[in-house]
Amino acid sequence: MDYETYMRIVSSSDPHDWLHLLNEKNEEVFTYGRCLNIWFKEVSSNDEEFEEPWTKKFPDPRAWRVYVYMYYCNSLVDVKLFVAVDGGRVVSPIPEIPERVREVAARGELLEEELKPEEFRFIKKLDYKIACILNNDNERFRDYVSRFEVKDE
Repeated sequence: MDYETYMRIVSSSDPHDWLHLLNEKNEEVFTYGRCLNIWFKEVSSNDEEFEEPWTKKFPDPRAWRVYVYMYYCNSLVDVKLFVAVDGGRVVSPIPEIPERVREVAARGELLEEELKPEEFRFIKKLDYKIACILNNDNERFRDYVSRFEVKDE
């Protein structure tokens, strides 16, 4: 198994094919049911607050970092950063700002806070899929991320 194959499997998987369990340390573990060697561990860091203007637009403005450790067997494949938003109700990918908007903001012509999230942010397809798995593809998650465009990397 190489890195690209691993990520392709994750990206094309159905969120309902993942087993969701708690391990002995009370950490959330997600195992791919079609290949039990592919699994994630979600570790929330409630003491690491995450503050960006887009996180304040939810009913509960509290947000914190969530690390997703991606494994194949016992080998760590990647670590990704997500954010628990709306007081932890949903784990979201961190939306990215298109380069053209970043350049305009850097020149002082526009403040990020002045834009609506859907006008300037996007989520990478792989991060979206991982978040679907972490949230069990629930309706609340789909509603939250519907304000962002999902793009291939």
